[in-house]
Amino acid sequence: MLRFPLLVIPVLLLCPGCERKPATEGLVLSIEANLKSLRQVPGRFQATPHEPESPFTAYFQQSNIQLVDEQPEDGSPVHHRYYFHEGDLFYYRQLKDNRVERQFVIDKDGKVKNAIPSGFPGGDLGQIEARASALKDTAISRAGQMFVFPLMRSR
Repeated sequence: MLRFPLLVIPVLLLCPGCERKPATEGLVLSIEANLKSLRQVPGRFQATPHEPESPFTAYFQQSNIQLVDEQPEDGSPVHHRYYFHEGDLFYYRQLKDNRVERQFVIDKDGKVKNAIPSGFPGGDLGQIEARASALKDTAISRAGQMFVFPLMRSR
């Protein structure tokens, strides 16, 4: 019985489809794969009175926000996706015509990694983080108005 596990281990190490994905990429793929099962909360966001409203859909797993997908009202082909883990922005992606135009990862130490294009986000990081935070707050507030909790009966 000892020989079987020893034969399987080298095969698993050589299997090209068995590679481990980085934790961030795995978390993003997990969120996207489960979108249909997450609670969807639609809303509208307006950062300033002079700015047009942007419709968004926030995705929650129980009461934890996972993703805010923002699509500008003006019919622009650009939309933004803000991914959250434990309430913090960890991944940003800007899509134009469903192609990645800009993206980056924020690691647990707050450092930007894997930016596309290279060197992005530079000075835009603060604006993106502020918008993500405002969208998250708006989505959580909107979700609080939509969530219905069952009444508990006393026995």
